[in-house]
Amino acid sequence: MTTARKRWRHALVALTLPLFTFAAACSPAEDDGAAQATQSAEESRSAESTESGEAVTKPQRIASLSSDATSVLAELVDHERIVASPATPGSKPVGETALPDGVHADPEQVLALNPDLVVLTERHGSEGSAADLLDNSGVKIHTFKDSDWSSIDSLMKSMTTLGELTGEQDKAQELSAKIGERRDEIVGSLDKEAKPRVLLLMARGGKKMIMAPSTMASGLVKEAGGELISEAEGMRGAAPADPERIAALAPDVILIEDFRGQGKEAFADLLDQPAIAELGARVELISPATTGASAGSKITTGLEDVAEKIGTKR
Repeated sequence: MTTARKRWRHALVALTLPLFTFAAACSPAEDDGAAQATQSAEESRSAESTESGEAVTKPQRIASLSSDATSVLAELVDHERIVASPATPGSKPVGETALPDGVHADPEQVLALNPDLVVLTERHGSEGSAADLLDNSGVKIHTFKDSDWSSIDSLMKSMTTLGELTGEQDKAQELSAKIGERRDEIVGSLDKEAKPRVLLLMARGGKKMIMAPSTMASGLVKEAGGELISEAEGMRGAAPADPERIAALAPDVILIEDFRGQGKEAFADLLDQPAIAELGARVELISPATTGASAGSKITTGLEDVAEKIGTKR
């Protein structure tokens, strides 16, 4: 090898060796930095995915086929998340689609709204069969029972259930706690010595009935310290409001559900019957908006009103 070529090789080694040494020294740090950056990005994406996942799990298109569930949903979620609810006289439906009053749910109509959650109460006629048909659609459905709206306790439990279904557990817990606290205040101030015998009347389809002991209003009478005559007499459901029967039951107070604002006039022919007029019972109206299954958090207003009407409020 010539002297010139040897000198060139030595110069090349002298130049490249520091470069390899520098690269060897720097590459681990660079790799660590790159790995950390990648990990941070992945963690960020994971957090975004988690947050997005939580948002997605909250149903955004809720169809409520029952007014009782709707009243609670309207307090728990933004109304934009409710796509359909029953229309009731004197109030606007919640959501973009109004279902007929006394709804006969049409599964095709409900599914056409593309809901991601359907809630209903099976007591409303055809709603039960609608639930069976909707079950096969893949849409999430929750069916309440009639008894889920028959007392303040059951209302609070149903509120908790709806909070879980809609992803609004904290709000449901807050509302339920307020109801419980206000109820305790009202019940704690009642006249415990007064035990008025109370009979509840309602009108449906032109027929006047003694209200069943399983209704929300009946539950309020008991919580307000009244003796619920229908329960004491072992009634299981609604019964015809026969003048002689009412006279035999001897109520101290007759509470009339003011259904659709009909007032006492709807019961005038019954109350004017001599057998009832001679009782001397106090006759009062109660509003289904605060004493019915669809009262929602207004139920404590109904409890206080019932206590005042039957004479147990101090």
